[in-house]
Amino acid sequence: MTAKDSNHARGFPMRQLVGQDAAFLHVETATVKTHFTLLTIYDQSTVPGGRLRYRDILGYFEQRLTPLPVFRRRIVEVPFQLDAPYFVDDPNYHIESHVRHIALPKPGDWRQFCILVAQIQATPMDLSKPLWDMHVVEGLDNVEGLPPNSFAILTRLHHSIADGTTARGIMMALHHPEGQKLPKPPVGVREPEPTIPEMAIRAVVNNAYRIWELEKHLIKALPGLGGIVLPAAGKLLPGLGGAEASESPTEPDKPRWPVPATIFNQEADYRRVFQLRVFALEEIAGMRRAVEGSTVNDVVLVLVGEALRRYMARMKKSVRSDLYAICPINIRRDKLTNQSLAGNDVSLMTANLRTTEPDLLERLRKVTEGTRASKKVQEASSVKELVAMSKQAPNLLLALASRIAVQAALRASSTRPLSNAIITNVPGPQEPLYFMGARLVLFSGGTPVTPVTGLTIPVTSYDGRLIISFTGAASWVKDPQGLAECLDESFEAMKLALGPPAAARRKAKAKSKSKAKAKAKSGTRARTKTASRRSTRGQGHRAAR
Repeated sequence: MTAKDSNHARGFPMRQLVGQDAAFLHVETATVKTHFTLLTIYDQSTVPGGRLRYRDILGYFEQRLTPLPVFRRRIVEVPFQLDAPYFVDDPNYHIESHVRHIALPKPGDWRQFCILVAQIQATPMDLSKPLWDMHVVEGLDNVEGLPPNSFAILTRLHHSIADGTTARGIMMALHHPEGQKLPKPPVGVREPEPTIPEMAIRAVVNNAYRIWELEKHLIKALPGLGGIVLPAAGKLLPGLGGAEASESPTEPDKPRWPVPATIFNQEADYRRVFQLRVFALEEIAGMRRAVEGSTVNDVVLVLVGEALRRYMARMKKSVRSDLYAICPINIRRDKLTNQSLAGNDVSLMTANLRTTEPDLLERLRKVTEGTRASKKVQEASSVKELVAMSKQAPNLLLALASRIAVQAALRASSTRPLSNAIITNVPGPQEPLYFMGARLVLFSGGTPVTPVTGLTIPVTSYDGRLIISFTGAASWVKDPQGLAECLDESFEAMKLALGPPAAARRKAKAKSKSKAKAKAKSGTRARTKTASRRSTRGQGHRAAR
């Protein structure tokens, strides 16, 4: 969970942000902001009367969201960062401070909407308030595929209080399938702000407790750390035998050399760009059948990798090496409840997108093999212990280490990035959902951007469709529409290489090859028999003489 419950277990009711959650606060810079955006678009023609009023939407949010702790609590820092930040109720909280009503300028087309989404994503959040806000956007009147008078809701959440999985849970708390009613709103429990003397006393107790817990998790993790840490160290430090370490079977998808620096790893400015494309989930799922054992995620990795390769070629910024992506993996064990504080429980997997392989079928095969091996590493207990260890690190050490690490990574991003893109998958329901009677048409989002990890590409699925969006610095993606077109082109190329017609061609080719092989085998047998008969006749003639 986001807030560490160890305080509660020891008799202290107040909760704190620890581990990954606190790190998302510590790593923010002037140009790197760690909030993400959840985008939902609605058709309000399904509402009785054909229109929702903003006042009614505001009342609905007040009823459904205010009781959830994550929406009414703010961060309180401990002086000198001697302990993890507290997550307590904001005495000045009011729903109207977090929900804004705006209209898209005429003619209300898709390009204008994407610019607006990017501007909202680029705006820093007020960290003195509860770490979320919403923008109700009306006036989507001229968007292909959307009915006139559609509206959107952009929900921004700071990554320190939620990840993709918890955001999906929050979305489900606001929507319902047709004919079903939402459960009764939860009853909120208030938590007061701690005083400075209370925080000082708890800092002493908490730091001692966390050091003890850190030691326990380290002892558990040690047996499996060698297979993870040593190969990585070997690649960075050739003196440790980098060539041999890079062939480690535990991480075959780790790059032997640094990930290539691309246009997506240059220094980022404040501006952002946003675009998305929608594909038929059935067609994407059908492509995975081209390679035994591949998944929808593997197909998406190939699709995105091909789009990035095409875009860089279009911009004359190609690289000769394979592109790499980081894929967050949810390792949450608990389910989101009205009483939970959500937060982050994720591990990261590196995926080689194999973009130098020209054959898309062979590329999918290689990507599938790589992700299968990487998942085995992520499932190891030592990886889970490493995540658990981050939650037990003393806050002062975590804050210092986070800032040093992010500054060092930002300085090195143009030459030694960690990845060229972050590709995250947030599956949604495959049945239509409704918000106050308005039908949910599209579910997507935007995520934090850093030059260390490149473009961020959230992948969502809903009601039979798969949505791929991307967010990046404006200095990286000078033609966002062009990158979206590259996604379309890549999808068409993959349909030719991996879709049902291609599968039929492969089946026919295999059948033809099998027939040719059988015919060749039959011909060989016939020639053998003929030769045998001739040999027998020759022996008979010699015997007669």
